[in-house]
Amino acid sequence: MEVSDVLQDRMPSATDPESNTFSEADVPATPAKPPIQMALQLPGSCQAEQELEAGGDTGHIAMYHGSVDQQSVKDIEDCTPIRRTKSNQSRISLFSTYLSDHSFYRDGEARPTMRGVLHLAVTPWLAIGAVSFSVAILRGILPDLYWRFVLFLLAKTSSYGSSSFLHLFPFKTKGTENIFWKIDVICIPVSIWGTTCPFVDDMLEWFVFSSSALAGVIVVYVCTTIQAKSRSSFSMIMVVRYIVILSLFAWSVYLIGMATKFQPLWGVGAGIYVLSFIIFANKNRLPPALWHRPEFTSYHEDVHTLIFTADVLFARIGLQFLADWPERQQTGSPLGSG
Repeated sequence: MEVSDVLQDRMPSATDPESNTFSEADVPATPAKPPIQMALQLPGSCQAEQELEAGGDTGHIAMYHGSVDQQSVKDIEDCTPIRRTKSNQSRISLFSTYLSDHSFYRDGEARPTMRGVLHLAVTPWLAIGAVSFSVAILRGILPDLYWRFVLFLLAKTSSYGSSSFLHLFPFKTKGTENIFWKIDVICIPVSIWGTTCPFVDDMLEWFVFSSSALAGVIVVYVCTTIQAKSRSSFSMIMVVRYIVILSLFAWSVYLIGMATKFQPLWGVGAGIYVLSFIIFANKNRLPPALWHRPEFTSYHEDVHTLIFTADVLFARIGLQFLADWPERQQTGSPLGSG
């Protein structure tokens, strides 16, 4: 039998109706094309979407993917919108999850929306100020004594930065949140130390106060570590921590007052600090203020605002104190005069 005869027997004939039908054995098996619905589910590799964006005909694309029904064509046409909708839903879900996690700390305490927002807004400017003053000193624009003010800005940056991170980041575990809570509390004596730096002329006095601040940091770290392991919200460890912080604060305010001869602006700044401490200690006993809104702001945010106001005043006093330094040196006036 010739090859042509074989081919003729296998090929359909226009005049023989029975020869127009193939048996399944005669048709070679071909791999099925994946449905367009499966192609739509492939993450990041939707071939139908790519072809559609390239200007391909939807009917041709559907045929290429093994389906010519209207539903497949519609799936292809809707491929990109579906992906975009899912992406937008993912972003909305992520934001909703953040708001839900941000509403409470890990210990169950409510966290208003504005908690830490002020510190987040201030922190970059403190860092920029520290860098700017450093560059000005290194280039000889400002005298070396302004390194004291750089220390002031760096100390405030650490305090405001750690506070904003603690209050705004939605921590997943109580242990992680406790770590950053301890950092936030430890930065309080650091901030107090930085407030004093521009005003202390005597190196021995500055060394003694700096050593005391370092000791305060260590004591506060130990206290917060013990308190984090204790289930009690108030204990003698907490009292010790408050005594250390308030003692450093009182010493700092006294040194600054001596340096500035207790000028009125010093009294205003110190009074605002004291007011913030009183409000913080009684925030759970005081009735809500007129400007407070549930889940939005509270006395804690008021305390942050008061401390920021006092920090601005002491920064102003510190810059003036450093600017008057040459005059005090020329007149030989005692510390804090002028």
